[in-house]
Amino acid sequence: IIGMVADVRTTKNGHRILELEDDTERVPVLLPADSPLASETVVPDEVVGIVGTVNGKGLVIAASLVRPDLPTTKAFPGTPGHARVAFMSDIHVGSRTFLDEKWSRVSEWLGGADEVAQSIRYLVVSGDVVDGIGVYPRQDEELTIDDIYGQYEALAGMISALPDRLAVVLLPGNHDAVRPAEPQPAFPTSIQKLFDSNVIFAGNPSVLSIEGVRILAYHGRSMDDLVSSIPGLSYQRPLDGMKAMLRMRHLAPIYGGKTPIAPEAEDHLIIEDVPDIFVTGHVHAVGVDQYRGVVLVNASTWQAQTPYQKMRNIQPAPARLPIVDLATGQAVIREF
Repeated sequence: IIGMVADVRTTKNGHRILELEDDTERVPVLLPADSPLASETVVPDEVVGIVGTVNGKGLVIAASLVRPDLPTTKAFPGTPGHARVAFMSDIHVGSRTFLDEKWSRVSEWLGGADEVAQSIRYLVVSGDVVDGIGVYPRQDEELTIDDIYGQYEALAGMISALPDRLAVVLLPGNHDAVRPAEPQPAFPTSIQKLFDSNVIFAGNPSVLSIEGVRILAYHGRSMDDLVSSIPGLSYQRPLDGMKAMLRMRHLAPIYGGKTPIAPEAEDHLIIEDVPDIFVTGHVHAVGVDQYRGVVLVNASTWQAQTPYQKMRNIQPAPARLPIVDLATGQAVIREF
């Protein structure tokens, strides 16, 4: 059977009971305590397949649990030449904790003679490009630019100072001036017109095709729900959360949590096609990895530790630039 997880509970004997549903009915599924399945983490609203037997009371006794997941073998497509793509996220222009000096360093490096820098042709920024206005209580006390258009104007000036060879893709995040519910649309025309013509505006999430390489770009707000639902997952290990999304083939599998999801006729957060590169941000960490042939990138922030992060003992990893070679899929991180 295949269904969406409506409920998960553990009995006093250590058995796990799932309620699977579709648009016609609900079916109870037992993951026996003496089975390896008993330790399997299952989150609400994910879609799973169950292979098992049905007892006389209509209870499905699970023998195996199957997720959509990715194919086990996938080769990176590669491109001729050695053009590279760099990734950023969570720049937070307008915040007092924006790392202006670090930004100047990366801007200077991108415009310099370094061979790797010269090969970077694309820059993808996956959300929270400015700090926003009124995102959380008393935010105005932590801003250097308290006008939303002023924040985007400052960002536009920063991007215009980057080398002309760069094609820059901007996605919104939960701090940006678009609706908070996902999927988020691209920035409105009133913001787009502040930027040069080399800037491309995309929604969150988006699938980008860069020289034939498919890039799935997502801000990553659903990481908040995954961290609170999957034991062992943390903000310091976002790549594990990204792997969970790929296994579930959904960017925000948990409904009704911290991630607002728009009630649209079609679910645009399903991972229909397997990407070559999958990038997120949001958690102010950084990392690169691979999962079943997909290059994983969690893009770094350009904001120092905020008072909120300090209160929760969250240590960001700012001012790092993940770079992927489009010919080979090799990923490196450069620190500034």
